[in-house]
Amino acid sequence: WLPKKDVMYAKTTESPMVLWDERDDFEGTTAYGIDEMRADGIYHFERANLFSNQMVFKYNTFDADTSDFELKNEDQNSGEFALQTKNVKSHVDYTERFASFKSNGKTEPIFFPANKYLCYMDVFKWYMDNGIIEMSSSESTEVEADVKLEGSKFISTHPNQDSLFFFSPVAQYDSRKHRIAAKRVAFIYSGDARIYPDSGDVTLRRDARMDLLKNSRIITNSITEFHEVYEANTQIKGRKDYVSSGKIDYVDETGLVQTIYMYSIVVDDAGQTMGKGSISDTANFALSPFFAFDGGVKLFGSKQFLVFDGVAQINHECTSLEKRWIDFESEIDPNNIFIPLDSNLRDSSGAFIATGVNLNVDSIFLYPGFLTKRQNYSDIQVVQALGLLHYDKASKEYRIGAKDKIVEQSLAGNYLSLSTEACKV
Repeated sequence: WLPKKDVMYAKTTESPMVLWDERDDFEGTTAYGIDEMRADGIYHFERANLFSNQMVFKYNTFDADTSDFELKNEDQNSGEFALQTKNVKSHVDYTERFASFKSNGKTEPIFFPANKYLCYMDVFKWYMDNGIIEMSSSESTEVEADVKLEGSKFISTHPNQDSLFFFSPVAQYDSRKHRIAAKRVAFIYSGDARIYPDSGDVTLRRDARMDLLKNSRIITNSITEFHEVYEANTQIKGRKDYVSSGKIDYVDETGLVQTIYMYSIVVDDAGQTMGKGSISDTANFALSPFFAFDGGVKLFGSKQFLVFDGVAQINHECTSLEKRWIDFESEIDPNNIFIPLDSNLRDSSGAFIATGVNLNVDSIFLYPGFLTKRQNYSDIQVVQALGLLHYDKASKEYRIGAKDKIVEQSLAGNYLSLSTEACKV
């Protein structure tokens, strides 16, 4: 005791001090003055520790201008902490049963070891009785040109997630269930995509497991923004890996919207989004008013248009010419459709398809074919047009040939056309 300063010093040795709650205690040195008690040491809560050399104890509260804080795991024998942070200003209120913390200057990381995540929230509040922690951040970060995201950066520390991250200005942590509920998350980068959670909610659990993002949106890729998948169920596995399924719209040249279900969306080894979808036989799907389609659809984040893999059929009213379904696989521009045709062109049944002038070897006569079945298997194509199939709206013709030849008929090369008005090849 120092009488002149009217201060009494006390230091714990074998037993800690119990101040407000018999479940909590203090280890260290106290200086008891006229108005307050100052302390330097460790304050032990039932499930937490607060370290500071600047504690000020009052009637039912205490403060620390600079402190470190760690919250113990529910299983205290595991040696694992639920939360850890440093260099925060602390205020503890035993009447209201909470402790609030605010970062001092540069925001220090808050670690969630059980969740294998960290964040940089500058303010958080711990409720002692239920273990809930409310966190907030007023920061904003520019992640792209003219794109700023509000809140703290949450970063996965899981070794297999390649530092997956997102931003959230408000979050709640249930330290007993080890659940982080982040709010107002704008989007998350994964693979080559931006993934938008429905209502901005993201939930993290033990070992960096993120809950399925139901009704999410996917923009791929994040630079070109060629494709948007919506009503998606997305499981983000890491910075370079996610799986999903959802819907994408195909808009034809007339503005007609047709929805395609992508049953599988993954990230390939190059970090590119790849999707697979299928079109039902009964969907009456059309690439345009001039081309019907049935089969599969592929999405590539790096390609501007969807890739169609199936069979197409031209649309005309020429009764003398049968309409066959022809196999192809190609990226399709809805506003300028060109369908590739090869020399081994077959229909959906495997029959050879004619695209030119054919010789009937039995009766020795010539006949034209425009995506029609040969009259006989042994018939010979005398003149064949190959390359691309296109519909020219100005002339109302289907045309087959090289792309340059289709646009300009005066160029050299084989060329075949079908007038949908005169029904002439």
